[in-house]
Amino acid sequence: MVIGLMHPHDPYVPRPEFWEMYPDEVIELPSTPAATDAHSLRIRAGCEGDSIIATDDEIRAARRGYFANCSYFDAKVGEILTALEEAEILDNTIVVVTSDHSDMLGDKNL
Repeated sequence: MVIGLMHPHDPYVPRPEFWEMYPDEVIELPSTPAATDAHSLRIRAGCEGDSIIATDDEIRAARRGYFANCSYFDAKVGEILTALEEAEILDNTIVVVTSDHSDMLGDKNL
């Protein structure tokens, strides 16, 4: 069985109960310096990061939404594990969780 979950992914529109888990005051802003390597510069130019600079509030909101969607994802994995346990097949099941990438969310000015 394969289960594909969209979250965490942009646009970061989490369910309210997960959004509320992360008040603004606990969301740290990135402190990494801007990346200067060719790959990062290409990414920044490709998403207009050179001409459209995100504000601290926008970065904080994106990070908050990402964290909320990660918690949503975790809850869904928990539901799957519970269903496997209730079906009495958890001990005979291999569960693999994988992803394709993460998001910069302001790190390295990306």
